[in-house]
Amino acid sequence: MGGVRLDRLTSLRFVAAFVVFAFHAIVFFGASTQHWLNVLFGQGRSGVTFFFVLSGFVLAWAAKPDDTVAKVYRRRFARIYPAYLVALLFAAALWAIADWPTVWRGWLSPFLLQAWVPSNAIYFGVNIPAWSLSVEAFFYVAFPFLVRGLRRLDDRRLWVVALAMVAVSFAIGLAVMPVLDPLHLDDDSLAVWAAYYFPPARLPEFVLGMVLGLLLRRGSVPAVPWWSAGVFAGAAYLSAGIWPSTLGVVAIVVVPFAVLVVAAAQADLAGKPGPLTSRPFLVLGAISYCFYLTHHIFIMRMAQDGVRALGIDGVFAACLALVLGLVSAWLLHRFVEEPWEKRLSGRVSVTDAAGDPEPEGEPEADPDPAAR
Repeated sequence: MGGVRLDRLTSLRFVAAFVVFAFHAIVFFGASTQHWLNVLFGQGRSGVTFFFVLSGFVLAWAAKPDDTVAKVYRRRFARIYPAYLVALLFAAALWAIADWPTVWRGWLSPFLLQAWVPSNAIYFGVNIPAWSLSVEAFFYVAFPFLVRGLRRLDDRRLWVVALAMVAVSFAIGLAVMPVLDPLHLDDDSLAVWAAYYFPPARLPEFVLGMVLGLLLRRGSVPAVPWWSAGVFAGAAYLSAGIWPSTLGVVAIVVVPFAVLVVAAAQADLAGKPGPLTSRPFLVLGAISYCFYLTHHIFIMRMAQDGVRALGIDGVFAACLALVLGLVSAWLLHRFVEEPWEKRLSGRVSVTDAAGDPEPEGEPEADPDPAAR
């Protein structure tokens, strides 16, 4: 299966990143409009679950038996950190103009450690969505050791692990449900942090993705119809808003999103065409990580009272933020993410369908666009 491009996963990155953007862009609208937008995008934070499952799946799918820990860490650093740092510095520069003391709240962010502190002033420091990269960094550190252990398990035991990860996600959601309001996952409380932002609490989603990636490599996953998986995931996403707290935005969607990832990979392995395999979607998917890193920076600045007083609000503000986010994402991808990955990773690359150099056998569906 080496060299097969999992193009649908690349495209789904942008679909999920756009939902995250739309969730954040709700701030531009009045209360009456927000009510209806919340039906579609109020649960957009569930996109982080999709990306964590996708992350585990992609890394396990692409992992090679002879990989060393050092090689894995080098590739992950090269893939993620340069664009992350540039976006962080850009956000910090804008904060320095508007509110200099706020910049110091992000003192852990350059080290990807912000999610380990139970204070939203810290884990939301400077560039709010970047908290998920702190969680991903924990996954990356654990990955070489997790994959070695999981590879030793037979198929039956791997399925047991997958079920256990789903059960843990539900257990966490149920444990905090009595103390969390469904609409206040941004509250600065220990319960919110422990259930949603604390890196080990999100590990089950990543491990579930890993298990499915390994099982698919072995040919041990039943065939899942692509469109059925899409309907299943879409229905779960829309229903997430009515479930309390992390039970909805994590546990309820984790299985449907995992099924969608598997179905997308299977459809690509079978060579099935579709809209998500088209070049425009692949290009958007290629820049989606950078779009995730930059989009909220513009939303934060444009949502300030002084800017809104100029009439930049509503649909116009949302569209402007989208355009600025996409343009900045392309620039960041073209001049930072792509060239610095080549320089730092030391890998021989081939060109994928979107024109982006990637190592043979590893899909462009790299994991990280996610937000609160």
